[in-house]
Amino acid sequence: MGHLEAALRGARHDGTGATPPAPPRVIVAGAGGALGSAVLERLLADGAFADVGALVERPLAKSVHRLRAVGPGALQAAPRAETAVVVFDRERGRHGREDVFVRPLPQGLPALAAALHAA
Repeated sequence: MGHLEAALRGARHDGTGATPPAPPRVIVAGAGGALGSAVLERLLADGAFADVGALVERPLAKSVHRLRAVGPGALQAAPRAETAVVVFDRERGRHGREDVFVRPLPQGLPALAAALHAA
């Protein structure tokens, strides 16, 4: 092993021999409107999360690096997310792309929170 490889390997450890924890995951409900898409874009660009999940009504037409679509009924099977973001956005002129994402309503928050917490 070369000096550079040894230095890189040592930089990945905290000196105790323990491997650093994996970056956390996040899941977003309500990623389709103006605010929701801005939140989703920020989470994807930030890099603080291993991946970003988004609740969707049906499969996404295109894939985006680090974006994981979580379909109806698939929340329990999705990789565990340590953080959930729920965006209540005003309905606006829809472009089709927005129709893919789950649009949570305030009255559905208790059930959505229970499902997210159980997952």
